[in-house]
This record gives sequence, structure tokens and C-alpha cells, in this order.
Amino acid sequence: MLLLIIELVFGSWQFSAITCTSYLVFDSMNKFVAPMIVFLISRTCYVTVCLDKQRGEKATSLKFAALQVLIALACVMVLLWPVFAYSQVFTFYLNPNNITNEVTVIRKCGFLPPPEIQFWFNLVACITSYAVPLFGIVYWYVSVPFFLKNRAITTLVASSSTDTALRKVITTVLLLTAIYVLCWSPYWVSMFAHNIFAMEKKSTIVVSYFIHLLPYVSCVAYPLIFTLLNRGIRLAHAKIVLNQRRRFRSITDDASFQIRNAVRYSSRSF
Repeated sequence: MLLLIIELVFGSWQFSAITCTSYLVFDSMNKFVAPMIVFLISRTCYVTVCLDKQRGEKATSLKFAALQVLIALACVMVLLWPVFAYSQVFTFYLNPNNITNEVTVIRKCGFLPPPEIQFWFNLVACITSYAVPLFGIVYWYVSVPFFLKNRAITTLVASSSTDTALRKVITTVLLLTAIYVLCWSPYWVSMFAHNIFAMEKKSTIVVSYFIHLLPYVSCVAYPLIFTLLNRGIRLAHAKIVLNQRRRFRSITDDASFQIRNAVRYSSRSF
């Protein structure tokens, strides 16, 4: 994002071709990494709640989680081979002046593969980073409240606390799924629409930029949701805020005490 801001400020790409490729690779990874992490979290939630204890302990272990993330990143890097192959810095020569022999040179970092490769790249990216995670998220998250409901019925446990917990789980599932669909569906629709239709109007371009911001919104929303829904994290945050308020109050009280003493001393001196 910093490199993009620098390019927008200066109106031209200021860095090398290697930096351009690295920037586009990391930018493209956003299409894959965030959905895959949510996909793995939903799978872990399902295994922990619905399967046996041994599988649950394995799914929640740090080593197994790290292994899953590394495998996912390796798969992502393989899928991103067109970005490595067709990313480059393009040079444009604008407004040539034959009298003064001057020309405006603009360099742009871009990913411009052949149309066929771009179509298949977008299609594979859409399937692997949108359709498959969406299916997994919906299936695994929806399976959790149904499993809990059936277990409550079979064990003859029915209480207001159980119903409250189930409603909380269902609300979480619906919220996570809704954010995923609302943030990623417009993005992929715009990607394919851009390849099919000519989008040269300024208003269309502005809307396209806002649509491309939606995946970043989802990346921010998921940690916030898990934080707000986690009672332990909320209590820890409230404790930190309370301690900070007490510390600030003690600092202000000490400062006011020192000021009062200084005023008294100066008044006695006079």
C-alpha cells in the first residue's frame, strides 16, 4: 500500500522491476491468504466442536496450525506464477516536443499477461480463493450450531443458557458468512466484468477502486469480530483500559499536587 501511495503521489513508479514484482505478488496474495486463513479457522472450529477429542487437540495445536499455513502459502505461491512471469515496469513517453526535444516519461508497475492466461488465472483464483473457501466456511460453520443443537436434544439439556449460546454461535456464523460474501463477491464480479466490458468512464473507475477496497475491509473485520466475541479478550481489554485510566488519573493528580505546592511556595516567598 505504501508503494502504491508513493506512485500516486509522484505519478510514476519510482522503484525497480524487482520491487514491482514483489509489490504485485504481495498484493495478489491478499486474494488468497485472507480467505484461506478464514477457511482454516472454520475447519478448526468444526473439528474442535464436532469431532472427537484427539482430532480437536491436533487441530488446535500450534505446530499443526503452522504446518497448514505453510502448505497454504506454498500453494498460493504456485498459483501466482503468472504474476512472477508477466509483471514488469512499463515506460510511457507522453507529450513529445520536437522543438525543445523534451518528452514526459512515466513509468508504471503493472501485471499484463496474455488475455488467455489472464482469464484462466482469474478463474482459478476465483475458484480457489472464493468458491472453495465459501463452501467450506458455510458448511463447517453451519454444521457447528446444528451439532450443538442435536447434542443438547440427545442429552436432554435444555436451558436458557444453552439457547443463548446457540443464538450466539448462529449470529457469529451468519455475520462471518455475510461479511465474506459482501466483501468478496463484488470484487470478483468486477474482475470478470472488467475483462468482458470496457470500463472507461471516470465514475466506473472510482466505483472499481472502492470495490477493490472491500477485501481489505474483510481482512480488518474478521479480527475485530473474533476479538469482540471473545469474552476473555474483552475482559483483558477492559482491564487494560481501566489500568490506563487509573494511571492517567494518578499522573494528573500528582501534577496538580506539584502545581499547588509550587503556587503555595511562590506565594510565601512574596
